[in-house]
Amino acid sequence: MTTPKIPGMTPNTFPFSPALLGQSPAAHQLISKHRSPAPLQPGFSTPEAIASMGIGLTPSASGSAGNLGIPQISMAGMNMPPDESKKRELAEILRLLALRPGRISEEGVERLAKRMGLDCYKDTTIPGVTTLSLAAKIFLLDIDFRDSQIPRVTLSFAHPPGPSQEFAHLADAILHKNLSPNPKEHPPLIPPSLSAFADNLNRLAKIDCLSALPHLNCFTAITGLYTSLSRIFAHESTTLEGGAAAATCKGTGRPRMHARSKVGLSIDYWQEHRFTTPTPTTSTSEEDEDTPKTYRVLIEVEELPTDFTHLNPITPVRTSTEWVSDEIKKPSDSTDNLFGDSPDSDITDWLDPPLEELLETPVPARFVAVLDPPVPIPFVDELHLFNALMLAPPQGVNVDTLEALLFPSAARAAQNSSSSSSSSSSPLQATRTVFGPSSSSAAAAAEEAAVHRYRLYTGYKPVYARFISEVPFSHPKELVGVFQILRQFVFVGTLLRSCFDPLAPAPAAAAVDADENDDEDEDDLDAFMGDAKPAAEREVALTVDLSLGSGGAGAGGQQGGGGGGAFSLGVIFPVEERGLVSFGVEVGRNAEVRVVGVGDVDVAGVERAVVAVEDLGVVVEWVRRGGR
Repeated sequence: MTTPKIPGMTPNTFPFSPALLGQSPAAHQLISKHRSPAPLQPGFSTPEAIASMGIGLTPSASGSAGNLGIPQISMAGMNMPPDESKKRELAEILRLLALRPGRISEEGVERLAKRMGLDCYKDTTIPGVTTLSLAAKIFLLDIDFRDSQIPRVTLSFAHPPGPSQEFAHLADAILHKNLSPNPKEHPPLIPPSLSAFADNLNRLAKIDCLSALPHLNCFTAITGLYTSLSRIFAHESTTLEGGAAAATCKGTGRPRMHARSKVGLSIDYWQEHRFTTPTPTTSTSEEDEDTPKTYRVLIEVEELPTDFTHLNPITPVRTSTEWVSDEIKKPSDSTDNLFGDSPDSDITDWLDPPLEELLETPVPARFVAVLDPPVPIPFVDELHLFNALMLAPPQGVNVDTLEALLFPSAARAAQNSSSSSSSSSSPLQATRTVFGPSSSSAAAAAEEAAVHRYRLYTGYKPVYARFISEVPFSHPKELVGVFQILRQFVFVGTLLRSCFDPLAPAPAAAAVDADENDDEDEDDLDAFMGDAKPAAEREVALTVDLSLGSGGAGAGGQQGGGGGGAFSLGVIFPVEERGLVSFGVEVGRNAEVRVVGVGDVDVAGVERAVVAVEDLGVVVEWVRRGGR
């Protein structure tokens, strides 16, 4: 076999630099043994050949281990024509790479902090421990590194500490968990990502950057909101029927500082299955993984946009702990009712902090509520939300149907199915098992299980929506109306997800004995060969047809005038000896439920069932089994 010849190489020549082999004695001995004294032929392995191509080699300024002494390559002599598109692509790649937070390490944290504009200091006074201090104008974050462990993370505030320092220990626990691997797992070969820590550190750095001392401390302003909202939550928890759950899901919301892996103030405004799961009452920063999904907003600050028209209705950040009066509530007054609240009940007695300080020193920041998670809202209701705040909706045309936003993969599959078939539209479909009342034995529960097949029809009059991720505000009273709209469509999404999420295939039948399996197989074969109907005991999926409508549509699907009203889910399914059963679930503001029934449907019972279980499948099965 003949050895292939490579240009610029002799049989005893290596086409790479000795620096790439390292500095070990074995590597030098190998190179000296095989190095040829003969002059190298022109090729890619000689500097002369590389220089002849117009590529210059510049000696490295340092031969440290960081760059291995490799010469820097200059492409100046290539005479490549400028390509603006490639430059833009390269700039975009570099921008995306810069967004990556890196991995947990002392160098990674320091690099991340410098990128956010924080000052970094190292202290090695304690043997074996390196303290990395991240300093800003108002806060100081100390992180201790001991080998690959992080034993301590401490957050402190200044100018003055005020109420922010009272909750700093909760932030310490969250930041420490962000920098510590999961204790349930073994130490990974690759350190975990800094993404969670970077998100919290960026929130702190942004609040610090927009603070203008001594006139404005955004940390103190946010904790002032927490103080007032906590007083309202405590009052509503004792006066509203339902306690803390009602205050969270029907009132002003539950404020929390440094909770559920997020540093800062958050307000819980909705909790799924609140009647079957108790609302947590402790102030711990973390909750059990089995806790039902909770919707909240994160209270942050952002730079006040430039207003060339001088018509910006958003007032800049104000620092106060007196956003509400000592009485908390007062009789309803229609003069201050942006979102159409009920005039029968008492409303919160809000106060307005003075504006004199804003006139003396302009403040460049405003409050913003960041939705966690974002909520899909029909476009008409989104306009109503921002019009009530005298704001323009966010820019962008990322509008899609409501079911496509809630179930993107399923909606895409239904669209592909409709495009490949002759039909104009294909409904969103899913099959799931619905269990009846709980029984004492597993066999009895399996016998009570039923299979439902859901079909959602929206092709003739689709509901267009888009995700809302943040809402600017001037006063916490504006959040009450925002929460009413968010609760409405969070509950609508919960009802739809009870039917279509997760999208699972038809479940298998309940387990039976082996002898029964053999008998059923023989019956199925006989039925197939004899072209007979399936066995009587074979379970057939119950078909449930659903429809959507906005503006107060009832079970018949007729739309009301305008937007900003109730959102309707029409439900139709067959029942033996009763024919088709039809009812509509109208979800209004603040997730108020009203059921419109056709025939002998127990409207009041269905309303209570929908609110209690938040599951359309369970409600359908309850009605099918005789609930009227």
